[in-house]
Amino acid sequence: MPLVGVVCRLDTVTMDGERHDVPEGTAPWIRFNGETADNGTVTGYDGCNHFTAGARIAGGTVTLDAE
Repeated sequence: MPLVGVVCRLDTVTMDGERHDVPEGTAPWIRFNGETADNGTVTGYDGCNHFTAGARIAGGTVTLDAE
């Protein structure tokens, strides 16, 4: 199933190899944009701020480009 256009609610985030639960009372989400899901962009909300980033999907892992 292609991920382009799909919106996912997040319950954990992994940063620098460490897994973090999202804070209670927040509703972070991520939406996959672009022509392909393996090399495109995402938009989202992290519970505090909205963001846009480049994204790659490989082996069940989504990697966002750091700005």
